[in-house]
Formats: sequence, structure tokens, C-alpha cells
Amino acid sequence: MMKPLLPLAGALLLALPAQAEERLRGKTVCFPADKVIKIVDELAEVEADRRDVVDVGLQPRFLRKDGGAWPTRFYLQQDDTPILDIAVEKPSGATPSFLTDIRANQDADICIDDPTRADRPEFDEGLYFEMGLSPIFHNREGLHTLAEMEEGAKDGKKFYKKMIPGAFRPFMPDTDYMAVKYVDTTTPPALLIRTPDRDIPIMPEAHKDIWVVGLDEIEAVGGVALVVRGGAYDLRPVPSVKTMRKFGWGQETETGGSE
Repeated sequence: MMKPLLPLAGALLLALPAQAEERLRGKTVCFPADKVIKIVDELAEVEADRRDVVDVGLQPRFLRKDGGAWPTRFYLQQDDTPILDIAVEKPSGATPSFLTDIRANQDADICIDDPTRADRPEFDEGLYFEMGLSPIFHNREGLHTLAEMEEGAKDGKKFYKKMIPGAFRPFMPDTDYMAVKYVDTTTPPALLIRTPDRDIPIMPEAHKDIWVVGLDEIEAVGGVALVVRGGAYDLRPVPSVKTMRKFGWGQETETGGSE
């Protein structure tokens, strides 16, 4: 649940998820506020010319993917003592004061009391705290040219590298795959590659709640654009599904949230 903050950094540092002893969530999950602030500040340094096609939109919120209970408490804690409750709006799950609260208390830990899921694996996604760290294309009109996607792939990698410790940034994989995430995650994919002659329906590769197609697949058939139908969505540049699975990107997954 807490992997939205570090979709790849933890994977590069700890690329042994299959060998690690499985741990349970427990009724309380905590993580350091200063690590969140560091990532937010790093992302703020991305140049304006990298933001014209894709950008991040920080909107911290809880998602109840399992339809279960809300957390019983969301708060900041210092020296094992709660110091500030953070409001969770319902039914949206939004936490509008979150970033302001943690910036004012950077030495604190962010804690979630969630007893109904205590016996689940550590990274169970039933209750998911999403930060909104994934770079997303501004364009959501259903037609994405190859040039737009190539630029977004290049700029998107810049955002992801900011979330990785400096020594590991040279190893950040290319983000030359396009991930469609429908607002209604039950929406079946309706993707087509547009060529100068016709539109070719494709079946993208599924990963968690996104549908992924590579730029190389589009180029291989002479594609000039990607057409997305079926409903409201966003598009984001990502590494290959193979890479995401290898490193646990989206593991029971941009903090357990990118996204």
C-alpha cells in the first residue's frame, strides 16, 4: 500500500522482493514525512520545458480498491506520540491538507490505522494511498500523435529519475511505453493504432489497473498515432510491463501510489 511514494526507487535499492520474507501490514502503517517532502521538492525542480506535454499533479487521496472500510485514523506521529490528525474527505478519499501538514512537521511519521486489513500482506492494495506522482499527458482527447508520445516518454523519464536516489538515476529504464488508465478501471480497453491508411485495433498488455502498449509496437506497423476510446482516461509514459513486474513497480501497488 505504501509504494506510491517510490514506484521504482525501492525496487532499484531492494531488487529482491521474491526473496524477502513476507510481512503483514499490521493495524498501523507508518512512513517518514521527510521522505515524501524530499520527493515533492525534487519533482518541483523539473524544468518548465519538460512539463508542456506531461506533468505530475499531486492529489493525495485514499482509494478503497477492495470496497472495504476507511482507515480509522490518518495522522502524524512523533516519538510514538500522535501530534496531528489529517482529515480524510469521504467519499472522495481526498486529503487536501496532507502536503501542508507534513511540510510543517517534516520530522514526524505519517501513520495510518487500518485494523480491518492488519492480517494482509504488507503491500496489499485494498486500501491505497495515492500521491499522484506519475507524469501524465495533458492531452486526454483520445488521439495521441507519435511525436507527442515520443516527447512525453523522454520528459516522463526525467520525472521518474527525480524519485530515485542520485546514484541510481543512470539506471532508470526508458519510459517508452504508453499506459492507459481509465477513470472507471472496469472499462475494457479500446485502443487502436492509426496509420496513414487505417486504424488497427490492438489488445494492450494489462498490468494492475493500466493497459500498456509500446512505441515500438506502434512504429512497427507504420503507426502515426494512438487512438484511445471507451471512456475517460489518462495516459502516462512507463517502462515495459516486464520491467515493472521485475522491480515491483505498482507492486500491490505511484505509495502506495504514482500512480
